[in-house]
Amino acid sequence: MMTRPPRSRAVRLKPGTKKPLDLRWPSLVLPDRLYFTRRRQWACRAGDGLWVLDFDAKEDHLAVLAGWEAAHGRLAGWRVHTPSSGLHCYLRAPDDRPRPARIPVESGQLGVELKTHTGQYVVWPGARFKGREYIAESPLKPLPLAPAWLIEMAGTPPPKAGSSPLGDGGQSSVERDRYGTPAEYVERLGLGPIEGGCICCPAPDHEDREPSCQVRGHNLKCWTHPGGPLTMRARQLAAIALGLGEYRKGAWVFDSSEDRAAVDAHLDELFPRR
Repeated sequence: MMTRPPRSRAVRLKPGTKKPLDLRWPSLVLPDRLYFTRRRQWACRAGDGLWVLDFDAKEDHLAVLAGWEAAHGRLAGWRVHTPSSGLHCYLRAPDDRPRPARIPVESGQLGVELKTHTGQYVVWPGARFKGREYIAESPLKPLPLAPAWLIEMAGTPPPKAGSSPLGDGGQSSVERDRYGTPAEYVERLGLGPIEGGCICCPAPDHEDREPSCQVRGHNLKCWTHPGGPLTMRARQLAAIALGLGEYRKGAWVFDSSEDRAAVDAHLDELFPRR
């Protein structure tokens, strides 16, 4: 069993946590003196040919996986069990282009998270969180390619650079012109500024009052789906700014139709369509 992820993907975490030790990790390749050390708390960067599915037990995603496998057969990936009874499944990607962050499920609950780009990571086996360890089912072997049915569910990737009007960070030129840069968006909501690539999570009673990985600057660069609407993360920030919703199950939730309509109206007021 490998004790660390491949050097090009390695992300060092703070001991006993899932937080990166260095906030520059999205663009950082560890020097040898840090990589060739004793066993550490590691994470693995996704993207560049790697997909990782994150099945959350709290969202009943293991039942979703069981339904997928009943219809298509066993999902043949490298499996890692998480301390919260969830499951990570590593697969070889069909290409290097990012997909939407979640695969929708029919039951209406939160979709299954799919990590497909280098601004995302997953905790590596052997790391510990709240006294419990991430455990792989078997030794790491060459990963199987994501099956065709999963690729179809993951959605269509954005066109290649230069072949469409998409701008930096996956925004369409229309969305970028409307909302500006990620920093401008955050500050217009009254939640800025971004410091060291992060902003402090403004949600009341959030478990992490320090700069949060959930609102880190590199994630905000992906706050629009390619050519489409704001991601849920960007809309959550707008809801927090308005005091709508609540912190529940590790996320800020604003699921009533009234709250969603208020968020839309607030964004239209702050960022008029041109």
